[in-house]
Amino acid sequence: MVDYDVKDFLNLPIDIPLWIIKNLIRQETINFIVAPKGVGKSEFVLGLIWAITTGLASFLNWKINGCFPCYFMDFEMGRYDTTERLQKYQKRWGYGNDNYLKINHFSLQENENIPDIKNEGGQKLILDRLKLQEQQTGKKPVVVIDNLRSASNYKENNSDDFRPIGIFFRDLRSFGYTVIVVDHAGKEPKTGARGSSSKTDWANVVLLGERAG
Repeated sequence: MVDYDVKDFLNLPIDIPLWIIKNLIRQETINFIVAPKGVGKSEFVLGLIWAITTGLASFLNWKINGCFPCYFMDFEMGRYDTTERLQKYQKRWGYGNDNYLKINHFSLQENENIPDIKNEGGQKLILDRLKLQEQQTGKKPVVVIDNLRSASNYKENNSDDFRPIGIFFRDLRSFGYTVIVVDHAGKEPKTGARGSSSKTDWANVVLLGERAG
């Protein structure tokens, strides 16, 4: 175990992560997008990653700081829904660079199943794909999990059961990857993510969506 006097600690060299989306998401962070069902979490995140991977000047009211690769894991939407939505973005904004936006859809996997991200095997598969995309693009990708409930059978109200997933997200951040997690809000949406509050303990940003009015 290593410790420092505060004077020495504050003088240690530190790399400040770049903004991916100015004043919202930095590189090497864990970010949750939380909202009740049907509000538009998936649509929001698809627009977000299309802006990031194509280098659009802005997304809604936020400035995009250049192009960053994204690895989108769709554990929930029907294949047609995902394709139809992506086609609209492609038609309006065009494609980005090769390998900058990769889609991993559950329906295209063996037995239409992506291994549970709570387990070591599922985590290794994700990490291997991120490393490959990093080699292909020369940049650390942003990994998007849509959505958390569909990605794992963990017990939502049990913080110990969620812990392996939280550690996995923390490890991805330590490896230099940026994590965006789409999650359902609880019965009282303003309180945040559904289930154990420990889910967002390591989060840098929790963005809460709700219906206007």
